[in-house]
This record gives sequence, C-alpha cells and structure tokens, in this order.
Amino acid sequence: MDIYAKLGVRTFINARGPLTRMGGAIMPPEVIDAMVTASKSSVYLAELQDAIGARIAAMTGNEAAMVTNGAAAGIVLAIAACMTGDDRKKMASLPDTNSCKNEVIVQHHMRFSEDCALRNTGARLVEIDGAGAHGIAALKAAIGPKTAALFTTDWTGSRTISIHDLVPIAREHNLPVVVDAAAGLPPAKNLWKFTREMGADLAIFSGGKGLRGPQSSGLVVGTKQLIDAMKMQSVPHCYIGRPMKVGKEEMVGLYAALECLLATPDEERNEQLEKLRRQIESRLRHFAFLKFENDGDRLTIKWNESARAMTAEDVAARMRSGTPAIECSCTEGLHLHVSMLRDGEAEIVAARLAKIFGD
Repeated sequence: MDIYAKLGVRTFINARGPLTRMGGAIMPPEVIDAMVTASKSSVYLAELQDAIGARIAAMTGNEAAMVTNGAAAGIVLAIAACMTGDDRKKMASLPDTNSCKNEVIVQHHMRFSEDCALRNTGARLVEIDGAGAHGIAALKAAIGPKTAALFTTDWTGSRTISIHDLVPIAREHNLPVVVDAAAGLPPAKNLWKFTREMGADLAIFSGGKGLRGPQSSGLVVGTKQLIDAMKMQSVPHCYIGRPMKVGKEEMVGLYAALECLLATPDEERNEQLEKLRRQIESRLRHFAFLKFENDGDRLTIKWNESARAMTAEDVAARMRSGTPAIECSCTEGLHLHVSMLRDGEAEIVAARLAKIFGD
C-alpha cells in the first residue's frame, strides 16, 4: 500500500508550484538514488560538508558554498556570520547581540513573513523605503556603527534599490550584502550571477523548489570568509545553528540536484515547460471566452467572470474537490504552474478544466 494511503494523507496533482506547505518539488530519480546511497554509510558530517561545499563552489565559480537545511536556515546562519565573524565568544552569545554589530538594513517592501529568520539571530531590522536617488539617500542615512549587513532579495521593480546600486555603497562601508534568492533557481546562472557578477557576498537558495532537491535543504554560495563563519555557527558546533542540522542524505541529495540542474540547458528546460503549457492551452482553445497568458512555468487563464458567472476561486475549488485533487492558484485569474507536473498530469489538468468550463 502507498505510504500516504496507509497514513490517510491526501495526495494531489501539483499545478501550484513547489511551495513549502505543499511538500516542495518532487525529486528526480537521480536525487533519490543519491540519497539512498548516502544513507547506507556513516561519514563525518563536517568532512562531507567541506567536500560538497568545495565541489559546488568549483561548479558555480564561487569562493565557497554550504548546504543548509532550507533557505530560512541559510538566512539565520548568514546573518549570524555577518554579526559575529569568526569570534566564538560572540557566537556563543547569540541571540544576545549586545556585543555585536546587530543592525540589518532591509527595504520595506521586502519584509515578509519569513523574515523571522533574520530576527531569530537577535538582529535588529532597520527599514528603508524608496528607490532611485531617494532610496539610495535613505540607505546611506541608515548605515551606522551598528550596521552588520545589507539584506536584499532577487526581486526587481520600480520600488527596489537594485543589487548593482547596493553593492558599491556596501563596499564603501565594508559591509556584506546578503541576497535571499530562495526561489531563484532555475535559471542556473543565478548561482553565480548575484555573487560573482553583481558582487554580493552571499546568495541563498532553496533546495526544495526549482532546484528539485530535498525540501529540507538549502544552498548558500559566496565568500569563503563568511561561509567559514557560517559553518562554525552550525553542526557539529553548539552555537545558534545547532538545531539546523543537515543530514548526509540532504547534503548528497542537494549536490545531485545541482548536478542535474547544471547538466540540463535552460533552453531545453524551457522547451519542456512550453510543451506542457501548450498541451493544456490547446485543449481549452475552443472556449472563446478564455484568454491565455504565458510567463515562465506559469499558464494564466482569464475570462470575464461577470459574464461567465464563475470566478477563478470557484474553478480552483472545483479543481481541488475532484478526484484526483488538483491544486492551482487563483489571484487575478487561474494560474497553473506546470513545472511540477509529472508524466500524464497535464492531460488530467486540461481535461478537468475542459469539463468545468463546459458545464
């Protein structure tokens, strides 16, 4: 019997993307095989962490790399390293930061629920707002003697101070720039874009989203000095990162997932996503009231809800209540993320939608 059936836990077709609350991505066979192999031997975790970190650094053109147990843990360790450096006395004091530079500057619109990972270290968040010359002036004014780091995301837009603008200011004040790019893979080039090309000190990625590694894994790439300090904060050392243990299986699984990502050209991956989008869209084209938009792995379907008397929320609820259940999102239209669909599932999604729109 399937383990989920045995437990009485529902499964579903995931057309919503590799969200944490939905179990992340489904791992490819190469990753699962690597994890099974890793589970059969005992190793020294610190030695494995160093070996995999060195291999990933070489593969991505970074000074150093570290596997964490999720992107949020990567944020905790990165900010802790920015505050303490390699000072073990300061490490032992966290989350008491009285002896440290403990202010982290973050743009107001980049505050989100997961930034509790920043505050878990004991850091004090200093918000700035604005873009362009106004935003840069606000950033410079916010930097002070207690500033430990500039924290940003890979978001872009008119409200955002870009990483290109942040880095020169950080260099003037000898401050590190930490980039949260949790959902930034693929494309593979992001593994070196933020650090090697744009000059950030650390970039943090989720292992269980687009990378399709173990959900409880993450990856940090960047400068050797900061990543060495992150390792000191973590297992097997008893500092703030001690509860954030990465197992040998997760380390090896993430490494295998990264190999898979780098071995598949982005063009080939995009062609596969386009094929899945077209498969769903072609099944629904005869409904003249539907409009389709494509963006990466997402197919958005829109219609005049007042004329059709059916909202996107109604459709999403019917998708979820059917057998098998299908999860999709419904903000300003119905959104289908095709990257998590397995063989045959695009046809099931399309058939369900055709029935709903045809009723």
